[in-house]
Amino acid sequence: LGLIEDIEIPTINKLFIHTQPAHLQKLRGSELSTADRNIERALYLRRNLRRDGDTAEQN
Repeated sequence: LGLIEDIEIPTINKLFIHTQPAHLQKLRGSELSTADRNIERALYLRRNLRRDGDTAEQN
């Protein structure tokens, strides 16, 4: 699709894992509603994709 460029496969794999519901809840330290998980997922991806020119968040 060409929407996101220059991201390494290991980074994509890490983002797929870290944006799963259980992982998001573990990072947040509490159970999240569907809406809150979506917000957390968006924030997590935004933070990590912004800095992917460097490296993905080390979590």
